[in-house]
Amino acid sequence: MVCPITPPTSSPLYPRNMHRKPKRFYGTGHLHFITCSCYQRRPFLGTQKHRDLFLTALEQVRKR
Repeated sequence: MVCPITPPTSSPLYPRNMHRKPKRFYGTGHLHFITCSCYQRRPFLGTQKHRDLFLTALEQVRKR
């Protein structure tokens, strides 16, 4: 048995005028959200000491 294929009736998943990459705004005082995962999802930030070290390095980069 063969089922007929009908073309989609709705619009494409994304409008044509939608940007492929989100716009990014950088400036002093702007809030930022950071998300990441460690190499092969290893628990490199599994201890308070390692998390503090990461935050210290992040703060140093932010100040630069």
